[in-house]
Amino acid sequence: VGKFFELSAYGALQWFGVLNVFLYAYAVCLYFGTTSVLPNSALPPAFFLVFSLFLRNKTWIWSSETSFDTLALIQAYPSFLGWSLALLIFAFVERLFDTGRRRYAVTIALLFCILILTHLITASWVLGIMGVRGIFELCDHSQLVSREKRTRIFLLAIAILVAGGLSTLWPYPGLFALGGYMKIAENSPF
Repeated sequence: VGKFFELSAYGALQWFGVLNVFLYAYAVCLYFGTTSVLPNSALPPAFFLVFSLFLRNKTWIWSSETSFDTLALIQAYPSFLGWSLALLIFAFVERLFDTGRRRYAVTIALLFCILILTHLITASWVLGIMGVRGIFELCDHSQLVSREKRTRIFLLAIAILVAGGLSTLWPYPGLFALGGYMKIAENSPF
């Protein structure tokens, strides 16, 4: 992309950082517009952004920390993109369960594939949350688990499998080669 627009590597990262901030704001708004009891209100995303950016007693300066202190440093990081993709995926999972539209399953598959290739750690907990959300959908006691509900859960499972399959086709860095990183000891001070 940088070569196409004749940008230096640093310039491309700066532009990606700006786009990533807008994507994050859009993802927050879409997520709360989908899941909030006030879907047409700007209050839920605004409160979320204020709390997530400013309500900290200590900043760890991690690459995936979304505090005001670190946001200027991590705009172009894959982990920050991971937050945006995670929120978008969660919004589309809810829309899939609400409407059953296949386009949401396709969107989930594409976004989750990008997330797997971009930031595998974020993809791991997003997978867990999607799985728990699917289980909650099965355990909804307000109505019997209908064929329609099972179909929607099946669509989510297929989207996850397709995303995993697509991500193995990408030659760089090789998804299965990342297993060696699990042996690295990481001694955090907390």
